[in-house]
Amino acid sequence: MNLSNFAHAILALICQSVIALAALSLGFDAVSAYTIGGALAVGFYWGREVAQVERKAGGSPWWIGFDFRKWSADNWGDFLTPLAACAFLATFFAHI
Repeated sequence: MNLSNFAHAILALICQSVIALAALSLGFDAVSAYTIGGALAVGFYWGREVAQVERKAGGSPWWIGFDFRKWSADNWGDFLTPLAACAFLATFFAHI
């Protein structure tokens, strides 16, 4: 774990909350709103890590970023910490 893992988690929570507030203003319930926001935030970081692996591998073949055997511990940390943070927040709103 490093500082960027936690920074990504905080940024993902901010993104999740902004999207959730927009969804709440459109009439979604809190659980759905925070799930939508979390899915967008986590999807961003998943795409970011896939792109980094593709770039490091030279981009060939096109699916190389989805080969999780090529992911480093830092790639996993930068993906899993936002995932855990957003899942926690969505679960929190599911239980209140």
